[in-house]
Amino acid sequence: MKLQTTDFRFVAKLDKYEHYTDANGVIRWASNNSVPPIDILELAFVDGKISEQTLQISLETKFEEDNKAIANYIRLRKQHGYSEETLAEIAANFEPEETVVDVLTGLVIRQGA
Repeated sequence: MKLQTTDFRFVAKLDKYEHYTDANGVIRWASNNSVPPIDILELAFVDGKISEQTLQISLETKFEEDNKAIANYIRLRKQHGYSEETLAEIAANFEPEETVVDVLTGLVIRQGA
């Protein structure tokens, strides 16, 4: 298996965080039931904490769940747009001449002057 992470010096170790293995063999955080980030899973594999099979099923599940979450985000943005609070934060953090684009939807939130 080819790993995506090339430098593990700054990767948090799975054993420092409360986690569990679900009924499907997927590693999940106990706090929110999410699959941990790729680099943390890969380090757990390199350290011998999880098997290649556990790594593979966890990564596959992570990609599926992430894709569903992104699709839901895009659907909600198309349906509801952006809140007044979000637009105020954009105004406060970007110069008027800057164009602001939502990187997940590709929608231009605000066209620069």
